[in-house]
Order: sequence, then structure tokens, then C-alpha cells
Amino acid sequence: MENKEKYAFWLYPKTKKLVESHMKDTPCRSQSEFVEDAILFYCGHLDVNTGEAIGYLAPVLNGIVKAEIAGTEQRLA
Repeated sequence: MENKEKYAFWLYPKTKKLVESHMKDTPCRSQSEFVEDAILFYCGHLDVNTGEAIGYLAPVLNGIVKAEIAGTEQRLA
């Protein structure tokens, strides 16, 4: 496993509030982990056009399939 390094960067206060308010909806244990995941997700989104998007598409497709299954189960019940 790689060692983490500390970096300083700036955020607008409204962006920091977004991180804080959305963290409860994720498995992230820290704001750093949330920001790391967000960066990786966004980079995956940008890579869609380059053909290197497996890290982005796999979780997105997984979420779509789970939502479709849940919706079908609710309609059947």
C-alpha cells in the first residue's frame, strides 16, 4: 500500500459544506477519503472518452443495476 502525502489546497466554503453534508451518504471515514474518492471518480468520468474508464464505469453500472433490481422487486411486491 502506498504511503499518503499531505498537500495543501484551497476550497470555497460552499464546497467544504458540500463535502460535510454529503459525507453521511458515503462509507468515507474522513473528509480526505471523501475528496480522494471524488477526485478518482471525476477523473474516471473524464477518462470515458479515452477508453480507460473501467474504474469509473464499473461502480456506476453496478449502482444502475442495483437500482433497477430494487425497482423491479418493489413493483413485483
